[in-house]
Amino acid sequence: MAPTPRVGPHENAISSQITVPDTLLIASQFDSLRTPAIVDLCTPHDPASLDIMYVALTQSPTSVVNLWETHVGKQPRSFTIITANQYLNDLDSTVTAGEIQASVTYIRSPADLTALGIQLTNGTHKWNTDNTNGVFCIDSITPIKEFSGLVETFDFLQTVATKAAIQEFTVICLIDPNTTDVPTIDTLKELFDSVVNIGTAETDCIGIHQRLP
Repeated sequence: MAPTPRVGPHENAISSQITVPDTLLIASQFDSLRTPAIVDLCTPHDPASLDIMYVALTQSPTSVVNLWETHVGKQPRSFTIITANQYLNDLDSTVTAGEIQASVTYIRSPADLTALGIQLTNGTHKWNTDNTNGVFCIDSITPIKEFSGLVETFDFLQTVATKAAIQEFTVICLIDPNTTDVPTIDTLKELFDSVVNIGTAETDCIGIHQRLP
């Protein structure tokens, strides 16, 4: 399914009825284009109109909020960060950077897909159901796959994709090609409407290239 053309994140006169494709972002943890790609994919509409749920498994909640403050600069309508920490006591429930504030919830580890699914369900139930401006971003699938294996990861993402189709929110997932083998990436691609592959020095690609299925 070819995605509907999107307007970039800094063009704010955007219809709330634009449909954004569920996207797999293939990007190295150390690629300089990774952050701009995340921001672009997570802000298909005016950032102030968005409900964002960001699963931060490769960076801290503070880093995510700083990223948003630096590259977006607008407070989302709602902003929740889910992160993994085995110690669930005395942890910050909110993080702030400039004018950006996010609530933080915790799961014990990337392997706890049941808890992550519950967080997703509880969070999306709070979103405004009259629009399609919800974004669920997993940064990244790689530790989930490392802890849970390919089959459980695939099943979990398939459940997320089904929920997204029913509730009309967008799913953005990152995966690191340096630590994930090609057959795994090819298998997970099946779950997404589109794939964005950030070029590396090895492929000699510059910029973001979208591959339509």
